[in-house]
Amino acid sequence: MTTRRHYIVNMLAAILVTSTLFAQNFWNDRDYRQWTNDEVSRLTTDSPWAKKLNDLTITWLTALPVKQALLKDRMDAGGVLEESAKELMAVEEQYYAIGITGLPADKARELTEVSLKVENKPVIKPANGNFQPRGRMVDVMVIFPRTAPITAEDGEVEVILKIGSEEIGTKFPLKDMVYKGKLEL
Repeated sequence: MTTRRHYIVNMLAAILVTSTLFAQNFWNDRDYRQWTNDEVSRLTTDSPWAKKLNDLTITWLTALPVKQALLKDRMDAGGVLEESAKELMAVEEQYYAIGITGLPADKARELTEVSLKVENKPVIKPANGNFQPRGRMVDVMVIFPRTAPITAEDGEVEVILKIGSEEIGTKFPLKDMVYKGKLEL
């Protein structure tokens, strides 16, 4: 390969890597009202605040970027006015809320436990839960008290589900969940 061709290939690769990195953290780069539908979807299904666990998606519903994404979606649909959105963003959460989507209805009956595990801290048990049927699937929202706050220094938090006799979990690195200088859960 000639030097010029090699240079062009390297430049294209650098541009591709840079644009990929830029797109990965769009939530830090633009106001939530400028996020695209694809970005809103990605933030709520595959981001530091949303992870796949088998066929399930676990999402931190009380994390500010997730709240912003959900509000952006509702604003686009005409369901929330911008002034109301500002009020909702200002609310200081008194709990952690985890959303679980993709759970088949028959498995939802077997979901007996959801907990948060942080190293060197007691396991956080839920204060409440809500099951919302969606055809053959069930969406679950689980609320946890913030009595033992999770901090960025804790390293990671694991969401653990007990479905029947199976226990499954997914870990969320807390350093990745910092948004505008604050840990968002």
